[in-house]
Amino acid sequence: MPRINYKQVTFLSNILIFSHMHDMRVIAPTVCYVFNLRHPKSSEKLGLIKVINTLKTIKKLAVIVIDALGISTWSKAKKQTPTLNQIEKNHSTIIKSVMKSITPVNFATMLTGASPEKHKITDRTMTLKKETIFDVMREHGMSSATAARAQSSLAILISPQADHPGIAESNSDTEVTQIAVSKLMEEHNLRARIWPV
Repeated sequence: MPRINYKQVTFLSNILIFSHMHDMRVIAPTVCYVFNLRHPKSSEKLGLIKVINTLKTIKKLAVIVIDALGISTWSKAKKQTPTLNQIEKNHSTIIKSVMKSITPVNFATMLTGASPEKHKITDRTMTLKKETIFDVMREHGMSSATAARAQSSLAILISPQADHPGIAESNSDTEVTQIAVSKLMEEHNLRARIWPV
């Protein structure tokens, strides 16, 4: 009988676990499938079925992005994040960043479903030329909005793509929150909100 190399077994199981982790490319198709829309043409992944099934009856969706909040940072700050902790308890999926792990690259991936090699965004001052979630929504008579700090990657790179960009000129969290709440209250078919808190 052949001997089992346990180091190899552990390594293989880590590969299997790692291969089931999702990256930012699942955001665009997931959001589109929640609303029974096709995904952007450059999407490379399928949507997250568990999330799609949970959200498929909603009429509005807010996607909240807290820039630079990784699992290690959050685990150190859990005492200060009761709302996030409650959301995690009810619904959570770990989604890892794509590399290069910087905000403009990951925002572009989230909006298009495309890898950095496909969307080519490396800097927030670049123009996103691939089809986005916002384009697909617009094609189906839906609208999108953002709420962002004026100097953020969201304001500079992503908000120009939205139907109703909300820019906090004061660059303050308070103004971003006010804009986000007002956008949520407006009567559009759909509002996709992405903002750093």
